[in-house]
Amino acid sequence: MDNQTIRSWGELVEVVGRNGYRGGQPQPLHVVAVRNGVAQDVTLTPKLVNGMPMIGIDAQVSHNPVHTVPAGFSALGRDIALTVHGYVGLFVHHQFQTLSGPVGIAHVITQQLRFGFWNVVAVAGALSLGLGLFNLLPIPALDGGRLLFMVIELVRGRRVDPEKEGFVHFVGFALVMLFAVVITYRDVTHLF
Repeated sequence: MDNQTIRSWGELVEVVGRNGYRGGQPQPLHVVAVRNGVAQDVTLTPKLVNGMPMIGIDAQVSHNPVHTVPAGFSALGRDIALTVHGYVGLFVHHQFQTLSGPVGIAHVITQQLRFGFWNVVAVAGALSLGLGLFNLLPIPALDGGRLLFMVIELVRGRRVDPEKEGFVHFVGFALVMLFAVVITYRDVTHLF
């Protein structure tokens, strides 16, 4: 699709979402589909459905555990990689406008309710994964910050003064809470 090899349903959704709607207008997508060994060229123009460009196909669903269990682990690995890539983009490219707090998350869950229960479950899973990985960042007051102090103690060969460590975690907690307030304020001003 648009000169990109598609290997999974997720890649297809990503390419349609990224290339199918630009400048406020649906954009034609050039697709080369191989059926029975024969390549067919097709041009599709997505339609907006609830603000998302769609081309009118759906993913194949299997309930066979032989297929679903490995696919689940594969999806988990892909989602971890995407989440880490998102965090790298957030800090390296300063993409802070993409963040949402509790208000933004509630808004996304409300939107996904229209598509069904399983979409809400998928959002909850993605949110849990994102929060779990965020908690491992080496930021004071988070578990990753505590792990960083443990590594420092291991390298130094002695314990860090508990009062100094407590102060660093307190400052880290205050900054995380301030960040949460700023993100929540931004969410409220964007939604209302």
